[in-house]
Amino acid sequence: MTKSLAFEVRPRSWSIETGHDRDGGLAAGLQIGSMRILLNDIESMALESVTERDCKGLAVIGALFGSGAVLFILLITVFDWRTRFLIGTTFLGALALASFVEAWTANRISLHRLHIRLRSGETAIFASADAAEIADLTSALQTRLPPAVGANGRVTPDRAAA
Repeated sequence: MTKSLAFEVRPRSWSIETGHDRDGGLAAGLQIGSMRILLNDIESMALESVTERDCKGLAVIGALFGSGAVLFILLITVFDWRTRFLIGTTFLGALALASFVEAWTANRISLHRLHIRLRSGETAIFASADAAEIADLTSALQTRLPPAVGANGRVTPDRAAA
């Protein structure tokens, strides 16, 4: 990544826009990507944080390399393959060990989701790795939504949306 990209302000992936409806009034809406949600249709909001370690793929690759190393050992000892294939065993064993070490030291990945329940029963989910972006969206929605959404305009936990 270049330095110019690292220091530029990233644009928001959401916006709150106003448009004209049929009656000539303004119908405010939340634009998330290509999806537009009318603010009048929002029934409730719920926050969710997900933290996970992405180590399954590395563990599977390590197991495959380890299986290849064991297969080479069996072929050399049982079927009298040439001993030069021990180099392959060492190489595959080292790759397996490196994969398992990488899986063991994998960092946690945090993802934040905002579940927006609509009056029609549908749920729109906005997800971001940036907690500040989710906080900006919830505060922007809380200032524009009627007080009936959430207790005192706050985000309420919604068990059905989570």
